[in-house]
Amino acid sequence: MPARATFYRLFERVTAGLHTTGSARTRQSLANRPDSPFRQLTAGRPGELMQIDSTPLDVMVLLDDGIPGRVELTGMVDLATARYPQPCCARRPSRWTPRCCLPER
Repeated sequence: MPARATFYRLFERVTAGLHTTGSARTRQSLANRPDSPFRQLTAGRPGELMQIDSTPLDVMVLLDDGIPGRVELTGMVDLATARYPQPCCARRPSRWTPRCCLPER
């Protein structure tokens, strides 16, 4: 058994933030909290984790086939580099594929 002061120092380090010797009401209240819906994500390589968000814009445009429609703004950020990726071309272009991704005619 270590000396009394050493024991209390180690005990404080092990139980930091746990309220081990606090009131039972505090421990019960902390134990009844639901788990957090968010967690820390770390990306080790570029392109491993991307954050994507889309929102419809209140803008009517004339689509390629002549039908008016609403546009949607989509943004994407790479978590490893915190940069926007370069636009990529779609393999099967649809009517919503941007013109910059369509093959030249």
